[in-house]
Amino acid sequence: MISAAMMRAFCLTLVLGLASAAAVALHPDVPDPPTAADVRATACPSDARLLDRHGVVLHERRVDQRRRRLAWTPIDAVSPALIDAVLTSEDRRFRTHGGVDVVAVAAAAWQRLRGGAPRGASTISMQLAALLDPSLRRPGAPRGAAAKWRQMRAAWRLEASWSKDDTLAAYLNLVTFRGELQGVAAAAEVLFGKAPHGLTTAEAAALAALLRAPNAEPPALARRATALQGADGGAGAAALGAAIARVIDVTPHLPARRADAPHLSLIHI
Repeated sequence: MISAAMMRAFCLTLVLGLASAAAVALHPDVPDPPTAADVRATACPSDARLLDRHGVVLHERRVDQRRRRLAWTPIDAVSPALIDAVLTSEDRRFRTHGGVDVVAVAAAAWQRLRGGAPRGASTISMQLAALLDPSLRRPGAPRGAAAKWRQMRAAWRLEASWSKDDTLAAYLNLVTFRGELQGVAAAAEVLFGKAPHGLTTAEAAALAALLRAPNAEPPALARRATALQGADGGAGAAALGAAIARVIDVTPHLPARRADAPHLSLIHI
């Protein structure tokens, strides 16, 4: 027996699915997104490197003063624990929706109609669209309906040409985790002293908790990370507490870089 709630959800999914197709076809003001390959190619590290003939780093110099970013990390080099934590935090139906989570949009709209607190419904695809297009970003204020609709259309266009793995990889490499740290490689190295593939479940929960509010206060960060991991005691809670403490205590900046040949100006990016 199909319940009324299931039928409403199906109808809403159908309507918004048709709306997404119409939006892509009828709104040329939303530009085509760059290709995944172009995004990878232009996401250079924030430091340029001078190498010797054996490939050993002799000198590093910062060339991007706005953020600290390391080399691009492919999705298969990211800890599965972090991927799970990020999807739980940001987009539970990422693998099944077409760029916009119609269930989350409907729930957010219903809550607002009932006078409840605003509820987020932005998917990873929508967030990535804003990371790629500055005109879609919000400088600290909630988006209006028109701006939200434009972001949804951009997400639909993105999903029409990108794979899910490319979308998730780009998001993890471009999103800010804390302070000036952009991308999972910089966050994992600075906050935990390891590569992204080595992140534990507790460390993954702590990083995923930063995505909603990169500069959140410790109590809020701890509550969110605990909810993501589901740690209610024992070794899991202790590991999570240690991970949160490290995120809070470590200065979110990359350490000083190699400078064995400061007299040379030739650099390799």
